[in-house]
Amino acid sequence: MKGPVLIGVLLNVLLCAAYDVRRPTSLGHVGGQKIDILGTTIEEFRGIPFALPPVGELRFKPPVPAKAWRGTLNATSRRSGCPQPVGVEPITGDIEYGEDCLHLNVWAREGSTNAPVLVWIYGGAFTYSSASADNYTGAVIAAKTGIVVASMN
Repeated sequence: MKGPVLIGVLLNVLLCAAYDVRRPTSLGHVGGQKIDILGTTIEEFRGIPFALPPVGELRFKPPVPAKAWRGTLNATSRRSGCPQPVGVEPITGDIEYGEDCLHLNVWAREGSTNAPVLVWIYGGAFTYSSASADNYTGAVIAAKTGIVVASMN
């Protein structure tokens, strides 16, 4: 019995070590990364689901809140952008697009508490781009102002 318990403990330690920063949310813990922007350490969380993917019976319906998860959600890399019209050339780099795109990104100075929050909806006229695009990061605003920046698809 000691062997499986030891393996479980070691696996948990390794999984927790994969994230620079881990924060609790109402749905579970999210694991993000620390990045250096303009000499300031920023905690970055990308791809946190706020609603279930709008597929099947959920397509063309109001969003259904995301369900809680177990363990720590990997929020260290961007997720899919929402589908784009056919023939529109993406101008924001190499982004994958798909229907599982209802995600939130958050940037905050390291250790921020009770900071003001800027919720930013990217431009694109509902025809192109994504909050997942690297040119739409909120890290610089968070570094320069101390504001917590949240963006979503």
